[in-house]
Amino acid sequence: QPYYVGSWVYVFGVITIAALVWVVVSGVVLAFMGPQWWHDSGVGRFFNGLHFWSVQLFFIFMVLHLWGQYFMAGWRHGRAATWLRAVRRQRATPSRSSASSAGRVRKGE
Repeated sequence: QPYYVGSWVYVFGVITIAALVWVVVSGVVLAFMGPQWWHDSGVGRFFNGLHFWSVQLFFIFMVLHLWGQYFMAGWRHGRAATWLRAVRRQRATPSRSSASSAGRVRKGE
């Protein structure tokens, strides 16, 4: 096995992927069953809670994984170009909040 498999940072990445799978699965179930189901049914509330907490875990472990990669110098050995491309792409992409509200605010409102 590669040496990084024994690292906690690797485990954080695996937990991030597992949480993403739960987000997608529970989100599909919630989307198909509809809002009335997840408000009134006990099983629906369970799936709603599962979806909420899997989103929370996804973001927490994603941040921990990315911080770990950064502080463990994950850009070494020829991977610096990948990091720089990701940073440029992130800076070039407008945020959803600014893109979704563009054109909606009118002068005087």
